Amino acid sequence: MDGFGFHMRCCAHVLNLVVRDGLQVANTSISSVRNAIRFVRSSPHRAAKFKECVEYARIECKKSVCLDVSTRWNLTYLMLEGAEKFQNDFDKLENEDEAYMDFFEADSPPGIQDWDNIRVFIKFLKNYYEATKVFSISTKASLHTAFPYLATIYSELKTLNMDLNGLFAQVARDMLEKYCKYWVDITKMNQLLYFGVIFDPRYKLRYVEWCFDDMYGKHSETKKSLLKDINDNLTKMFNLYKQEYDAARGLIPSPTTVVSQGEAAASDEIPSYVARQNAFQEHLMSIDSLEEETELEGYIKGKCLAFNERDK
Repeated sequence: MDGFGFHMRCCAHVLNLVVRDGLQVANTSISSVRNAIRFVRSSPHRAAKFKECVEYARIECKKSVCLDVSTRWNLTYLMLEGAEKFQNDFDKLENEDEAYMDFFEADSPPGIQDWDNIRVFIKFLKNYYEATKVFSISTKASLHTAFPYLATIYSELKTLNMDLNGLFAQVARDMLEKYCKYWVDITKMNQLLYFGVIFDPRYKLRYVEWCFDDMYGKHSETKKSLLKDINDNLTKMFNLYKQEYDAARGLIPSPTTVVSQGEAAASDEIPSYVARQNAFQEHLMSIDSLEEETELEGYIKGKCLAFNERDK
């Protein structure tokens, strides 16, 4: 198809850019937890003191607190997820270790409201963390899972963007702007991301159309134009594969086959009557292929398969 769909942006990389733009907005709760972890990990003595608090609280979690890296937001998620489990231990440090309070200087250690905010952040970032793991998988096909995640993320960002007074007001605004730069502009979207979900019998084209209603508007010209373009390219791809399939089985002559002089001489020996019969058969096949519903059309118009519990 002349290189159609050849250029595919790395979904995991783009998603990383989207989340990083949002987390650039300084959040005091995240900074406070990060400083608390930095204190615990700054020396063996402080780490031992923190371990005493954990043992005293009888926390069964085997994980340890970790620091994030500014260029990798997924580590920020893991940092917050791990730290939240030790909230009571950090609170106990305020009474057990005087150096803990002095470490924050003008700031303060994470309080009740900070931990509540952290739990909201963990829930918010979990979708992006799970999406990144799916996008990065290399042991099985994952193209059909990309668009459902992207559509879910877009819907969530749009909802959060409407809440001007919420915790994620500025975060969602920055992330939605970056998201639209890569994935909402139809001229920059690789249509194979749509094809992947269309050929998942649980979704088909109906899911893509349903998502477009949310992204572009139910009666928008953008939606209509994009659906027409997707259908045209799907049909073109189907016809190309069908042509190769039929040619391989001798149903129709392959247009790319080079005929040698010997083969040409043999074809000249075919009686005109037989040649005309063959030509008529090809004519009938071409008419039938135009009038009858193709396998692709039958698939797209058919019902979607139900989701099994293990598919969710």
